[in-house]
Amino acid sequence: MPLTAKQTRYILVGAALLLVAVVILSILWEALKTIVGVAIGLFFLYLGVRLILGKGLPGSVSKVVKKAAGSIGGGEGEDKPKEE
Repeated sequence: MPLTAKQTRYILVGAALLLVAVVILSILWEALKTIVGVAIGLFFLYLGVRLILGKGLPGSVSKVVKKAAGSIGGGEGEDKPKEE
């Protein structure tokens, strides 16, 4: 059964709207990636300036680092003497 002119028009309008939506979403996705990249870069610059000035890591970051170090070593983030 062939498509009528009205059905063909609806299909073309739907395909055009889908194409426009994909283009807009791709632009938003790229903008989001750029914003997140800049935010991460600024955070690392902030940490670098703190370390250069001798202030050390902020408390919240220090807790995360200790927790991560503890999970890697299997302990509380402290150095353990080697058993011989």
